[in-house]
Amino acid sequence: MELNESLNALNELEKTKDEVYKILSGVMMKSDKASLIKDLTEKKKKIEMRIEAISKQEKIIENKAKETREELDKLMKKKE
Repeated sequence: MELNESLNALNELEKTKDEVYKILSGVMMKSDKASLIKDLTEKKKKIEMRIEAISKQEKIIENKAKETREELDKLMKKKE
């Protein structure tokens, strides 16, 4: 969701030729378009890195769960 918001904001910034504003702690301040694009691009990269890290962790957890499931199946079969 955060990534989509950043992408939408970047798209809108690239379209506009008007003044741009940035919201800081609930206060809207006039800002430079180039610096906003830079900030949003950096934010986008950080979000993408977090998504990638979470995806890797998810794969690791899925693999461990699969291994545990297989071990449990083997133990259950031995008891039968």
